[in-house]
Amino acid sequence: MINIEQRAQQRDTCAFVTFMTVDVLARKMIGLVGDRRMTMMRRYLGDRAGTPDVRAGLRIDRRGFNPVSHRLGVGVGIHLRPGIHGIGFSVQRMSETEDEARERYRNPDKQWLGRREDLVYVELRGWPGQPSREDSIRIERWNENGVGEEIIVVFDDVDLLEELAWDIKGDQVREVHMWDEFCETHHLHFEHHLHHRSAGCKGRPPTRGETLAALAANALKAEAEQAAKTA
Repeated sequence: MINIEQRAQQRDTCAFVTFMTVDVLARKMIGLVGDRRMTMMRRYLGDRAGTPDVRAGLRIDRRGFNPVSHRLGVGVGIHLRPGIHGIGFSVQRMSETEDEARERYRNPDKQWLGRREDLVYVELRGWPGQPSREDSIRIERWNENGVGEEIIVVFDDVDLLEELAWDIKGDQVREVHMWDEFCETHHLHFEHHLHHRSAGCKGRPPTRGETLAALAANALKAEAEQAAKTA
């Protein structure tokens, strides 16, 4: 098996949490989370598996004293809001290698009491700093009493300017994305209702104010048209 550093360079990184893997996994998870909006599912595993608990609209709790805690060689924790939630993992047996943890996971019947204990398995999907809707985090852990828990985090990144553009256009399907550029030839945002595209258009990245101004102008036009229909 390739080492943890090489696995972390891949889009999908999977590993048991040990003293050799914990810091690499922690850094990648922190990078994936960033300041993004998340939905988290938590459920118990095993014979007493319960109903999944799903929480949407979570973000890092920046108001707290230590929103992201990474203790080198030990573990990582990220505090989320609203509510009191968190995601993280830590080393369960400090001297255990990943091969030993994998062996215990795959063969619980060979262990004392015939169950999984003190194990954490992590799956990280995505590239830090390159957000994608396919990104996810999965943490499976078994405590000292053989109780298993699974946490899955997915990301619900919302572009508020795009949402405004769709609402103003009345685009309920939300498939046609905004052309978010400013035309230096006509001194108008490409989405401005007065802008007429031509071969001579020269675009550049807009400022947020330029995009908001174009959306506001389009909203006023749409409202005026709606008022004229109902008058």
